[in-house]
Amino acid sequence: MTVDVTRSRYAVYFAPDEKGRPGRFGRLWLGRTARKMEDGKPGADLTEAQYQKIINAPKHYGFHGTLKAPFELHSDYKFHDLDAALTEFSLRFPAFAIKSFELETIGDFIALVPGEEPKQLRQLHTRLTEEFNQLNAPLSDYDRERFLARGLSGREEEYLFRYSYPFVLDAFKFHLTLTGNLAEDEKNACFRLLGKMTASFRDEGLCVDRISLFQQQTRNDPFFMIKDYRLRGES
Repeated sequence: MTVDVTRSRYAVYFAPDEKGRPGRFGRLWLGRTARKMEDGKPGADLTEAQYQKIINAPKHYGFHGTLKAPFELHSDYKFHDLDAALTEFSLRFPAFAIKSFELETIGDFIALVPGEEPKQLRQLHTRLTEEFNQLNAPLSDYDRERFLARGLSGREEEYLFRYSYPFVLDAFKFHLTLTGNLAEDEKNACFRLLGKMTASFRDEGLCVDRISLFQQQTRNDPFFMIKDYRLRGES
């Protein structure tokens, strides 16, 4: 099964402010900002080769938490329609706080997850998933097959065909990805290292006061932020 790699994709992420400690860590660890690539700084316990293997996958997307997963824009819509919809949405949804984070292993990768998930976070994801679903292009054969090959549950298959992505709504888990898939021994060593590297800010939490639109020009390219939308709704 092939895919048209020339088609652009968009995604709605929460990207931590790079002036704060979590954002600075993400920038140094992944070796990139939301808008450009840089050189990363591996932990003292890693060789350059080990480090590049660990961060290769998440570096492609940037330091972020997914709110609306990558999608191709429906042919009935243009970028200005998506931009206008996100602008209007951001005026209605209020900012909120994630009070703390924990380091967690999710399958074979490591991520930061909320210590306690605020209800507003799930509401934000749910509304973006449902209200923007009409902007999704129809699910491609390539994406259908690659997701089905992962062994989805019945509910996840239902979501895949309805929303073009299986891990939404009650199957959604907000996380900030720090590594690609790792072998068990690599995962244990990396978890200890990242535990030390994130200890200074995990209890600080973050203010979710904006959402960001990222774009991938082709499927071979990384995702980069193209616009921020401040959340200005009344809480």
